[in-house]
Amino acid sequence: MNDAVHLRDPVDGSAVTFVGDIAEVACLHCELAARYWITIKEVYRMVRVAVFGPMAVDDEFNPDKELEKLGRQAEQDHELLKLPLPLDEAMAIWERSRDLLRLLAPFNPKVEAFLEEREAEMARLRERTEQ
Repeated sequence: MNDAVHLRDPVDGSAVTFVGDIAEVACLHCELAARYWITIKEVYRMVRVAVFGPMAVDDEFNPDKELEKLGRQAEQDHELLKLPLPLDEAMAIWERSRDLLRLLAPFNPKVEAFLEEREAEMARLRERTEQ
């Protein structure tokens, strides 16, 4: 395995492997596990729920598959936006896009600023269409 970090859980002693170039993330998980005396697996589950919402509490939840699904939805939405759509459908697409970007916002401050700008723009658009 390339780029992997192997740790022992400080609480239950189990072997834990973080795959990828994420040594800092692995160390943070280990530090939180030791500080709050919860397993690394429990820390990971809490992070998943914080990022993906309540659906991620299930052990069967796969973040990679969820991201793939969201990516496919975004591609479909992109194609739909090339067509003339009723306003309610276009708004639904915008809301899905916004929700996806909110998942990314904690990892990139530029995304948060972009979202704020777009939400203000969408509020103005709604006002104009309601008049």
